[in-house]
Amino acid sequence: MHIPTSLKIFPMTSLDIDAVMEIENVSFPRPWLREFFEKELESPISYCFVAKAVLDGREIIAGYMVFWIVDEEAHILNIAVTPELRNMGLAKKLLSFSLEFMLE
Repeated sequence: MHIPTSLKIFPMTSLDIDAVMEIENVSFPRPWLREFFEKELESPISYCFVAKAVLDGREIIAGYMVFWIVDEEAHILNIAVTPELRNMGLAKKLLSFSLEFMLE
């Protein structure tokens, strides 16, 4: 197993949805539909982020997270990491990022 380098978190865009769907479909017994991610990208209360990493010399989407901020509350809706990169702390980094973001 290769360890990713240079993990960075970026806002999700519509160009990321194909890679996000690949992770989603292997991560959950009842995965979100593509339309759900598209709606979240358009929602004013939704925040969608992807974790990008360099693996074997190419940039990949290693994971993603979707959450809402409504008034003084935050709700995590979805989080997943690509199976080959699980148990390396990537979800923890996404959660830490989101908590810092929510507190801003």
